[in-house]
Amino acid sequence: MHKWSFRVLLVFAASIPLEDSVQFGIGRISKVFGLLALAVWIVAVAASGKIRRPAPAMWLGGAFVAWSGVSYFWSIQPSGTVGKVSTLVQMFGVVYLVWDQVSSQRRLVILMRAWVLGAFAASALTFLAAATGRATEGSRFASNNAGPNNTGALLAVTVAMACYLIRADEDRRFRVLYSVFIPMAMVAVLLTASRTAAISLALGLAIVVVDRRILTVRRVVGLVAAVVVAATLALVYVPQRSVDRLSTTGTEISSGTLNGRTRYWALCLHLFYQRPVQGIGSGAFPDANFRAIGRGTVPHNAFLSILSELGAVGIFLFLAMIAMAAWGLVDQPQARRRTWVAMGATWFVGANSLTWEVRKITWFLLAIALVQARVTHQERRKARSVAASAAAAAAAQPSSDAPEDAPVTPKDVVAPSLT
Repeated sequence: MHKWSFRVLLVFAASIPLEDSVQFGIGRISKVFGLLALAVWIVAVAASGKIRRPAPAMWLGGAFVAWSGVSYFWSIQPSGTVGKVSTLVQMFGVVYLVWDQVSSQRRLVILMRAWVLGAFAASALTFLAAATGRATEGSRFASNNAGPNNTGALLAVTVAMACYLIRADEDRRFRVLYSVFIPMAMVAVLLTASRTAAISLALGLAIVVVDRRILTVRRVVGLVAAVVVAATLALVYVPQRSVDRLSTTGTEISSGTLNGRTRYWALCLHLFYQRPVQGIGSGAFPDANFRAIGRGTVPHNAFLSILSELGAVGIFLFLAMIAMAAWGLVDQPQARRRTWVAMGATWFVGANSLTWEVRKITWFLLAIALVQARVTHQERRKARSVAASAAAAAAAQPSSDAPEDAPVTPKDVVAPSLT
């Protein structure tokens, strides 16, 4: 039953990058497959009677969700709190689904592979939107019904993940797929015309690529080929208006409002000063924003969103959870650690411009980070056990210079002293 549960988990992981693109009557595709994955997992746990003990970071995550729920009692918008807490409970469920079922490095690679496959489909849908002229917000393109910022930022994170899988995945067919996906996703990011995603993508690639210890001739050739393919696709598909928008990134950062985000961020800080400990209540910012500015939108910053809605307690629990997960990755092998730094950096850029505390990408990355730390520890403990067993076996072997069954000769017998 656990095999079937893991297979459904893979389908769920592949559906997450497409959650805004494909929707059914009951909700997003990721919600449908998430509920199915949860149901099959519950059956598998009931059949085996075993469930993995949560990691310390997961206790902090549970406390963060619980604090969000408790904020209902002082929330300025209780209905908004109920909706957001319901989402956070589902996000925490994503973490436990992954944590309990991914038991080895091989399974972790397969799970990340499923995510990349979903992102590949999202990239293809973005290209399709550009080819058919179905733009959103002027000249910006994204997969069906998806926001260009979320699509672009998610693809930027996935490019860093694919760079790792090119080396880690033993299946050559998928390594070819990753090689196709990376330039394709780079151009898809340009098609979204998301300045956040462009910065995130550039930062992630810089961290992964700019390292002379891994820039072998073969990899340099592959990198140049990817850049050439991406440049060719960009010339064909990316309209000039998207390029013009991306070119304003520096101006927007230095003297602009980042599409009004700075006003929302200032309001977040104002609300935090009013209620520094407990905040205004989970999910209540849109109501406060509507009262203050006349726009009932989210803060477009995960950290400031938590700070204003859940106060110092909430932001502490969230940051402590992230920090504990990151600490578990410190002793990873150099190449793997570098990739995790790239994925973390791209996520951080996205989270500073998007309300990602309620998006599955945040909790999925948290889950696979915790799994990565655990399986690496298990592999090293197993290696030490094997080495210790080998050393004990070698010590138990009789010396070749003095066999145990060698006959005793007269000269080997020493006469006792009579003094």
